[in-house]
Amino acid sequence: MHLAIISLLAVSASSAVAQDSFYEGLSYGDSPQQKIDLWIAETDSPAPLVIYIHGGGFRSGSRKVRAQVAEPFLKAGISFATIDYRLTDKGPYPMQMHDAARAVQWLRAHANEYNIDKTRVAAYGGSAGACISMWLAFHDDMADPLSSDPVARESTRLLCAGSQNGQSTLDPRTFYEWFEVESLTPHPALFPLFNIKSYDDVEKPEVRKLIEDASPITHLDKRDSPVYLAYAGSDTKVTPETSPGIWVHHTRLGIKLKEQMDALGIECHVQYRGGPKIEGYRSLTDFLIKKLIAIRDSGDK
Repeated sequence: MHLAIISLLAVSASSAVAQDSFYEGLSYGDSPQQKIDLWIAETDSPAPLVIYIHGGGFRSGSRKVRAQVAEPFLKAGISFATIDYRLTDKGPYPMQMHDAARAVQWLRAHANEYNIDKTRVAAYGGSAGACISMWLAFHDDMADPLSSDPVARESTRLLCAGSQNGQSTLDPRTFYEWFEVESLTPHPALFPLFNIKSYDDVEKPEVRKLIEDASPITHLDKRDSPVYLAYAGSDTKVTPETSPGIWVHHTRLGIKLKEQMDALGIECHVQYRGGPKIEGYRSLTDFLIKKLIAIRDSGDK
């Protein structure tokens, strides 16, 4: 039995989510940071699941969100989870991505208990959480079918993923190429993520390997899931003096990913100020909902 606090959402009685159950602080690992909050949609059949992964430069942030964030998904019959993961004060990459993968596996392993359809799982997040979501969407399945641990036997793959101001790469060399610059003001979050002191360390073979593996675009192949990338800014020019808070969330990180996904024939939408209109989806939330309910709807026909 899980040591979870079960309550009802504190929302209006007229809301579609008023009767949905909320489970707080479900543990998917031994660390205090390996926690899940879960809202269960009231559905007769197992519900799809969307997982929100918080940002904060891999060094801060929290799974805590307002109940209103879950509401559009719950109204559509989709359960909603948020996760915490160990931050860089506990260790460098791949800890953060592997924690998120473990959370996905844990939710799938407990699908029957929480009425979840494990075949319809998506993830999205902001900034670092967006990067993790894309990493999960593109990375090969980490399931170990021979493991004695039933959680580890579950898939880490996603049906689709979403990004809010996310990084499709974490490689400084790729940043330089995409922004057409020879240097950038370093973003302080990257150093603890890879346990380095400066960009000079990037040239070390072991560090280069880590950075390449942490970059979602490295894992991209034609079998991967569709994504929707939302950026707050426009495709403005980046210079060596550009604030790291701007270039690390830059629209170019989505545009360049889309170029590669288009070449592979994988669905990718990039929403940004001044960008082309996206056909078929009003927003990232709309994309996730439509993708998660499409399989159920087509199967019911």
